[in-house]
Formats: sequence, C-alpha cells, structure tokens
Amino acid sequence: MINLEESATYQRILRKGEDLGQKKALTETLIRLLTIKLGKLPANYSTRIEQLDYRTLHVLIGRIFDLEKVEELKKYLY
Repeated sequence: MINLEESATYQRILRKGEDLGQKKALTETLIRLLTIKLGKLPANYSTRIEQLDYRTLHVLIGRIFDLEKVEELKKYLY
C-alpha cells in the first residue's frame, strides 16, 4: 500500500503550501517594517507589495534601512 505522505504529488503540494506561507509571512513583515520606518503606506503600495515575487521582497528587506521616504519605494513596486 502506498503511503500518501511519501508520494511525489503530496510532497509538491506540501512544498507549494510552505512556499506560499513563507511569502505571506515575508510580505506581512515587510509591510510592518516599512510602516514603522516610513509611516502609513498608501493603500496601493501595500497592495503592490503583496503582489511582489519572493526575490523582490528579499531585495526590499535588504534595502529597508536605505529608504528615507515612501516615494523611494516606487522604483521597486512599478
């Protein structure tokens, strides 16, 4: 009998769920940190951050201390 947890399909689904969870946590953390550093973000900026890919989220987190104004986010979001 096949153990479902050992199947390739199950493992792919599990990895995808983990990846989505990590991206969501990263997105929420970035928005929280940007809000602390720069103040309230425009709604369209928050929405756009939620749509960013994993790599761009990491880039933004790495550059968060370089940002001085909300407007500086625009080059990463559009």
